[in-house]
Amino acid sequence: MDERFKIIKEGKVLVDHGPITMVIEAGLREEPYTYAAVAGANKALELLEQLAKELYVAKKYITGIGYDEKNKCSLALKKMIESVERLDESDFTPMASVAGTFSDLVKEKVFEAGADYVVVNNGGDISYQMPHNREYMRIGIISDLSGNKPTHVIRIKGSSEIHGAATSGFGGRSLTKGIASAVTALAATGSLADAAATSIANATYCEDAPIERCLAEELDYDTDIRGAMVTKNIGHIKQENIEIAVRNGLKRAKALFEKKVILGAVIFLKDHMAVYPENSADFAISAIY
Repeated sequence: MDERFKIIKEGKVLVDHGPITMVIEAGLREEPYTYAAVAGANKALELLEQLAKELYVAKKYITGIGYDEKNKCSLALKKMIESVERLDESDFTPMASVAGTFSDLVKEKVFEAGADYVVVNNGGDISYQMPHNREYMRIGIISDLSGNKPTHVIRIKGSSEIHGAATSGFGGRSLTKGIASAVTALAATGSLADAAATSIANATYCEDAPIERCLAEELDYDTDIRGAMVTKNIGHIKQENIEIAVRNGLKRAKALFEKKVILGAVIFLKDHMAVYPENSADFAISAIY
């Protein structure tokens, strides 16, 4: 077997190679289906090798990618570009949706291999597919990216169009312009959820002296957003400014919801939690006690 992934247990495979830390779970008729999960692992490694050849395009700001470049790029990069373009934000690169896009394409491969239940978790960016007769999907999320255990559960109706969830914010794998402890976006695909979570997290900003900002390259020399100012440190923020930042995040979530980019979002900032839309027919969130 390829040493770049391992079978954790029947029906579940871990891919831990380079920038990918992905768990693939597959089932068929309520039984583990390891063969399909392994097919997904091989697909993940294939996608990584392909993207490595296209990084010069993937790290360009979205408005700087030419028509010919779009036509020549791989399916994964095309989907990344398409998702980021729907944000209508010029200072984003396709890399804003890379993890979610990989989750989507791996999920499709697992499904093609015969599974009827698939969950692909790529470092918190999730894409899933359930049997039609399953009523709900439960996804654990964290309220603070500095932690490592789920604090809340999102219960998603099986009839919902939601098939992707992604989390972004301060302290995560990627840099952010905002101050949210965590933002989870829900969308039809992992790719859209990934891009949207980054956008909403960026919007959760306010002016307050304890917030330190710096150039992105000061925190990550290899960043795809060189020249952008990002959040370096968050001190003790005034209560009124926390509320301003949350409102800014909700405003962005509302805009993306109305553009049909997302189907919902959850924003955490310190002890605050805000959900958009407040009373969704598709999902509900509860704390883990």
